[in-house]
Amino acid sequence: MFKADAPVKGVMVGVPLEQEGKDAVFENNFVDLVPGEAVKLGLKGREARKLETRWLCDWELKSDFKL
Repeated sequence: MFKADAPVKGVMVGVPLEQEGKDAVFENNFVDLVPGEAVKLGLKGREARKLETRWLCDWELKSDFKL
């Protein structure tokens, strides 16, 4: 279940490539989050591995980002 306090565009979830195992299969893996709304992503093949979350323009949070 994913929630956000502010709007988030294009949330993508994945299993990091360095973790071994079969490919994880997501039911929907590119969603927009709206405050006050919870979104459930269907997932098969996680096998207790960590998940990695990215979103559109997330590189802007890096300290060395310049426009």
